Amino acid sequence: MVLDSVRRCGPSTRAEITGRLGVTFPTTAKAIASLLEAKLLEEYDDEQNLRGRPAKRVRLARTKSQVIGIELDHPDCKIVAAGFDGHTRPETLVSFRTPNDYESLLSEIGKHVNHLITQTESITLGIGLTIPGLVDYRKEQVCLSANLPILNNRPIGKDISTIVNVHCQMVHDTHALCMAESMYGKDMSAKPSFVMLAHRAGIGLGVMIDGAFLSGCDGFAGEIGHTPMIENGRPCSCGRSGCLETVASELALLEQASTHFGRDVDIEEYISLALSEDPFVMEALSEASQYLAMVIANVVNLLNPHRLYVNGRLFEELPWLLDHMSEQASQLALPLSFERCQFERAASSLIDGSIASVINHITDSLTPQVT
Repeated sequence: MVLDSVRRCGPSTRAEITGRLGVTFPTTAKAIASLLEAKLLEEYDDEQNLRGRPAKRVRLARTKSQVIGIELDHPDCKIVAAGFDGHTRPETLVSFRTPNDYESLLSEIGKHVNHLITQTESITLGIGLTIPGLVDYRKEQVCLSANLPILNNRPIGKDISTIVNVHCQMVHDTHALCMAESMYGKDMSAKPSFVMLAHRAGIGLGVMIDGAFLSGCDGFAGEIGHTPMIENGRPCSCGRSGCLETVASELALLEQASTHFGRDVDIEEYISLALSEDPFVMEALSEASQYLAMVIANVVNLLNPHRLYVNGRLFEELPWLLDHMSEQASQLALPLSFERCQFERAASSLIDGSIASVINHITDSLTPQVT
C-alpha cells in the first residue's frame, strides 16, 4: 500500500502517507524502512519547507535503483535504463537493427543489457520486455509473433534472465502501452478505463477497464490486426489472408509504396511523401484509415470507451490522420457511444511501456514482502 501510494501521489512525508492510508504512524514508518532497505524508495530533504528543519520525504528510487526496458520490434529494437520512479536515462538509450535469427537477437540484447548493469552503481531491479505478438504468461513464452517470427515458441524472457542474471518480465506490446499511458499519461487515476490502438508493423488493441486489462482467458485478447477484412485478400503473416494488417498496417503501406515506386520505401521516406501530399501515398493512407475506422467503430460500439488512444509513427508525424480516421469512424459507430469517446494520440511510447511494465511487476511482486 505504501509503495503504491507513493507511486500514485508522488514524493510524500511519512505523515502524508499515514493520512492517506488510514493506518498508524509506526506501521507506515516500518513499511517505509523496509522499502528503503530494498532500494525501492529513497529519502531526501524537502528544501521547499520554509519552517524549521527540512521535511524528510520519500520517493520511488531514482538514483539507487534502476530498471531496464527492452522494446522488441521490426525493423529495430531499443533498450534503455530508468530509475524505479520511471524516469528514463536518455544517455543510456541504444537502438539496433533486429537480427534475423534468435541467437543473434539474444546475443545483442545480452551485450547491451550487461553494459547497462555494470556501468552504474545503481542496483538493477528488473527488466521489462515488450513483445509484438501473443504471449502465454503461464508458460512464459511467445506463442505467435506474426511480424517477428524468430520469437515464436521461444521463452525469450527466461533466456534473457539466464544471460544477465536479472528477472525479465515479458508483456504484450499493447498491454505495455496501456500501462505506460496509465503511468505517464492522462489516465493516471486509480482505475482508468480506455482502449489503445497500436499501429506499427502490426496492429493491436489494448483494453483497460477499471484499471485492469481485458486480456481474455489466455491473454490473447485485442488481436484486431487479424480481423478478416478482404475475402481472398493478400496473405497475412499469421497464415490467414485478408487481415486488417494486410491493408492498414505500417508494413502493408510500406510494401505497397515500394511496389508502386519500384524501390524500397522506409518509414521516413513514406512520411516525407505524405507531407508533400504525394497522390499515391495520400490515397493509400485514406484507404487504410477507412479500414481502421471500420474496426474502431466496432470497438466503440462494443466497449463504449471514454477515450481511445492511438500509438504509431504515422499518427505521430501526420496529425491529420487521426482526425481523418475519427471522422470516418463517426459515420460507422453508434452515435451515442461515439460522441462520448475522445480520440487522442498516446502520450507515451512503447519503450515507456517496457519501463512501466517492469515497475508494475516489481510493485505487485515485492510489495507484499516488504510491507
